[in-house]
Amino acid sequence: MIYFNDKRALKFLGDEGFSIVEGVCVKRISGVKRALKKVGLPSIARASSNKILYGGHLKGTVTDVKTYSEALSIFKGFVKIKGVNGVLFQKKIDGKEFFVGLVRDSDLGELLFFGDYKNKEDLVFRSCPVDKKEISKMIRETKIGKKVSKKVLLILQDNLKRLSDLYEKYPYIENLNISPLVVHKNKGKLKGATIIFN
Repeated sequence: MIYFNDKRALKFLGDEGFSIVEGVCVKRISGVKRALKKVGLPSIARASSNKILYGGHLKGTVTDVKTYSEALSIFKGFVKIKGVNGVLFQKKIDGKEFFVGLVRDSDLGELLFFGDYKNKEDLVFRSCPVDKKEISKMIRETKIGKKVSKKVLLILQDNLKRLSDLYEKYPYIENLNISPLVVHKNKGKLKGATIIFN
């Protein structure tokens, strides 16, 4: 089993044609200033690890880092979490946020999922591969999907179709979580992601 953390997963997905929120991964406190100079303030901070983490890692995200001193404090706190070896600082962007990804089920096989990033119960699944027509139906089945504009629907369709197609190229993907996919300025961008390969 191979695990890709945010940094590696976002790099992988960027190489596959997805649009990624700009970010810099910092492993030493001396790199925090350089990272913030590149991504700007306010920013997002995410704990980064080469291992699958539970518990503490669930709290390893701050979505509104406003000052350099706050960023330093967050860095010091995150690297104390067992298994964390760095912090990913990203440009803060606003927009509609969605929870999307892939999962392999022992009975149902390869599945694409879509839902509300802030309400994980508002979630639907489809067996891969999925065409755009079925993806449109899938999105509209969710509460959050019923509210999106036609323009946002098309952006979501493109990203979900590209995700579904990944299984043909990488059949050994066990789990791929994008958390979240944000629609910002008429473009879908990935803020965070993790991938498990079997």
